[in-house]
Amino acid sequence: MQPDALSKRNAPQTAAMVRENLVTVLTAQAAGAIAVVRLEGPLVETAVRGRARSPAGKPVEIPPGSRPRLVRWDFGGPEPEEAVLYRPEELVLEIHCHGGPRVVENLVAAAAADGFTCLPWQQWIFRRERDPIAATARTALAQARTLRTAGILLDQYHGALRSAVETIAQALEQGSSDAPERLRRLASRIPLGRHLIRPWQVVILGPPNVGKSSLLNALAGYDRAIVHPTPGTTRDLVSAVMVADGWPIEVIDTAGLRRADHPVEQLGVQKAQATAEAADLVILVFDRSRPWEEEHEALLGCYPQALLLHNKADLAAAPGERPPGLEVSAHRPEDVPTILDAVVRRLVPSPPVPGEAIPFTEEQAAAVREALELLPHAGPLAAASRLRQWTPPTSAPPASEPPALEPPA
Repeated sequence: MQPDALSKRNAPQTAAMVRENLVTVLTAQAAGAIAVVRLEGPLVETAVRGRARSPAGKPVEIPPGSRPRLVRWDFGGPEPEEAVLYRPEELVLEIHCHGGPRVVENLVAAAAADGFTCLPWQQWIFRRERDPIAATARTALAQARTLRTAGILLDQYHGALRSAVETIAQALEQGSSDAPERLRRLASRIPLGRHLIRPWQVVILGPPNVGKSSLLNALAGYDRAIVHPTPGTTRDLVSAVMVADGWPIEVIDTAGLRRADHPVEQLGVQKAQATAEAADLVILVFDRSRPWEEEHEALLGCYPQALLLHNKADLAAAPGERPPGLEVSAHRPEDVPTILDAVVRRLVPSPPVPGEAIPFTEEQAAAVREALELLPHAGPLAAASRLRQWTPPTSAPPASEPPALEPPA
């Protein structure tokens, strides 16, 4: 097992950390996987001597800097468990073991009995990273859903956001003419940043029986929603999370929009409308094989920014004119990429280039927005000052408590 690669660039642990005896679970909980539990502090040697045994049951020595070693570790359970011990430093021990929740819980409980204090992994990261922005990005990486969003967060970890903010602040202080445009460009990336750890929400709306549920199933690639010709079959929200062009997207099927008499169906229509109001994109679906009617036009007027789909293109088209939109069929697999491409173009019309700065937390987004608002009436120096408030120098002491990692609204 190799030590944590992201930690290699950081300085040795602080004196405060050396004096403390800490136990931290560095891996996500997943039954059957490998867990990594880290012990730190003066009690490491005592823990090794008291709990590590060779496969034959004899005490073992794990000197600092030695190669990883297979041992049997007394977890406090009925029998010792096999584990691989790695000791990169005198006061640090990594235990690589079975990742079952019960095994990890027993190990942490045993460490607590030995005098170690449990430290959440988020706080462990913030103690090790000198740059708070890098620490926040590293924490967010654990929540990234795709390789593409992870790559963007990794750019921020390696300094893309810090470098951009410092450059913009300096340009504002020097009165550079292009500083405002740079700030506006950074602010324009806030909507993208909020979806690096949270999927975009795309809501499918339309009259009953136009193929909304079939469309969700086609996009998801499996039968997620019940499909039936009876109007009002879908009464609650049905969703599926998928990936399109590397972006995580949650697609939500809703009740058909119509005047409903049944209270449950009325509630379904109300939930559909409320969900659409909060969505990042609305897909309006109509039946191409039926005539375009005034109520369809009224619905389109309620959602002028919606992506318009004329579904059932595998059937004969109804006579008459209808507004332009994608003519597709949820029953034709070859139409799915066309629909997803249209969705992605609406959600991410200008994908970021490698290494581009992206604000990805509410604190960062608020600072950028407020700096932009200060610019016209308070001046560039005030805007620069606001940017610098959340970018303390990297030489500052590591934070003991990480900020709440909420994506910007």
